[in-house]
Amino acid sequence: MKNKLFLLLLILFSLAGQKLFAIDCKPLVTIDNAVEDKWSRQISEAIPRFNTCHEVCTKQYFSIIPFFSGYELDKTSTGNVVYDIEMMTPKKKTYFNQKDLMGFKYKLQGNKNVMMGEQNMKVCFEPEDEYGKYDIKLTAKDLVSGKKFEVKETVEHIKYVQKKYFKDEKEFEDWFMAYSHGPSPEKTLDAISFYCKTMLGKKNDNVIPMTAFFVEILNSNKYLIPYLGKEFPAFDASTKKYLMFLLALTEGPEAKDVLDKLPAVDKKTLADLGTVKLPDPYGEYKEIEDSSKLDMLWYTFFATGSYKPIKQLVDLLSLGEYKEYAEKYKTSKKTPEDKQKLIYAALFGATRWALESNSNQEELVHNYLVYIYNTEKLPDNVKAELKEILTPKKSKD
Repeated sequence: MKNKLFLLLLILFSLAGQKLFAIDCKPLVTIDNAVEDKWSRQISEAIPRFNTCHEVCTKQYFSIIPFFSGYELDKTSTGNVVYDIEMMTPKKKTYFNQKDLMGFKYKLQGNKNVMMGEQNMKVCFEPEDEYGKYDIKLTAKDLVSGKKFEVKETVEHIKYVQKKYFKDEKEFEDWFMAYSHGPSPEKTLDAISFYCKTMLGKKNDNVIPMTAFFVEILNSNKYLIPYLGKEFPAFDASTKKYLMFLLALTEGPEAKDVLDKLPAVDKKTLADLGTVKLPDPYGEYKEIEDSSKLDMLWYTFFATGSYKPIKQLVDLLSLGEYKEYAEKYKTSKKTPEDKQKLIYAALFGATRWALESNSNQEELVHNYLVYIYNTEKLPDNVKAELKEILTPKKSKD
């Protein structure tokens, strides 16, 4: 897969500054499902970074998202833009053609904002579709000025080829950490195989959050599941067991179809697993074992780049009312209520430490936290904790 980082706003703000008199447009072709979060859940000063994709496999969904600048406003300060989109096959036949999709219609304070299209195309190639490069033509139409702008992009339909991507744990960890910035789902099956061979069941193995990470990717990339089914017979018994666990957790008919076609011996192993489910990281936090759900939220973020798990982690800062209880517990009567407060203190400490650490290391985490602080309605104690997390620490030189 050919992916590249796309500093969209830098390009479009430059265009907006130079061409305020004419509608302009840039289409983003991407497999990133968190584009809307990355665009709308960061403060205006932040520059969203999106990953473009110009090669996709059969049944792999990709989005075509237009961004507009240089539009005009009517007498009520309203911008009104629609667009047409046409995709042509490698043989120059029309693959699809949509007219007058909604770009945006908003009352604005000025026309220097870059606007994301409201109606976006989500597309996948079917098995009968020919391989090769498909041309995309997008025509932006400013209904206020009457002006148009045409822009072209390409996306290539390619065959999926299973490859070996990981030689050591560092390569695996680098892929894991980079996934939220630039999804590369084509590496997932080798990643699962590598994980099973080298890390599963070993010391410090975070099997529950790691499973949540893989399930998120498989749920967003169902095209991979039939290939996993084809590779299944070649795996050893422990890897097969883990794959069945993963597939049982994965949504949709694709996973069920693979499981239904397993040989009898593997179906018995699956039956022995019993009811398969993961803890709910958006549920209640009362036990010390619930710390694994905190990790699930982080692993979900790293699999998606989405806002929801970060917001949930911020909400858990409400446990800060118990943050001093580790010391108080020493002189308490050690009642069940005292022990519960001690657990809350531990969960709060783990949550706060991870938020501060990842905010310092991950720009997207930091930007989401700034957005939450500035726009979400938060309890006073949560807002105070978040303010402290976002406050730069002075050097101790």
